Amino acid sequence: MHMRGQASDHGIGAVLRSLAAFFLSLLPVRYWDRFSACPVSRMVLPSAIVTFVAGVFIQIWNYFIYAGLMTAANVDVFLRAAERQAPLTPPGGHRPGDVTSLHIQAGGIAMPFVTALATPWGLVATYLTLSSLVRGIARIVDDPRGDFLLSGIDALGRGVFGRARRRRHEHARLQAEGPAVPDRAVTGAWLGQPGVDVVVIASRRKPEWLPGVFVLTDDVWYRLGEPFELHLAEGLRTAYPLSMLPTNEIVRRGVRYTMPPVVEAPPPPGPTA
Repeated sequence: MHMRGQASDHGIGAVLRSLAAFFLSLLPVRYWDRFSACPVSRMVLPSAIVTFVAGVFIQIWNYFIYAGLMTAANVDVFLRAAERQAPLTPPGGHRPGDVTSLHIQAGGIAMPFVTALATPWGLVATYLTLSSLVRGIARIVDDPRGDFLLSGIDALGRGVFGRARRRRHEHARLQAEGPAVPDRAVTGAWLGQPGVDVVVIASRRKPEWLPGVFVLTDDVWYRLGEPFELHLAEGLRTAYPLSMLPTNEIVRRGVRYTMPPVVEAPPPPGPTA
């Protein structure tokens, strides 16, 4: 009995996880790893199929609702127009521009497109069918996707909030760095950096100075190590450790730089790394 109870709990848990994954598969792909206990990727195709069927049923329901209303309205308009034009119509014919049953037939032909693209529920159903069709195909070709509307909203939100967060970070960093001042250059021993010949201390970060880049001065060429930050008394600084290049080194990517005088004195009291 105890083992049967455990198997029952395990089966219910699997069903609940699959049900959760059914809805979680609508989220943008970047969130799926947060729900590793649920088979999100495996439920993309069932979710797309059910969404597609739901979209088709909504579209059919919406069509009959609006088709009935619009047909009744068109017939009423047709009858009223026919009553007005009847006294003016010559016997056995009709005048150019008269309202005829052809107008109702033309309206009936356009009805599916009108209900699908110009009514609220029609737009919802059209989106559900098209998006689920694309999601299903994407899953079949092993490129699973979440719901496109949710993914678009997520990307827009990340872009807006990401830019705002970067602006706040940049503003805070400028406040910490203080006024821009010329670069300083010290020996590696000045900062306790063995194997480093020169360390350039800058009041502003250098976007092109990435690890491994060659720094080319008029006298010596250097390879840039991993930059690090220094919290000095005058403000936040970025330190760029440089090591001299061997004479036979091939330079693949370099930046030109005018090296300031290198200071060899020990560090003054106050700075903290």
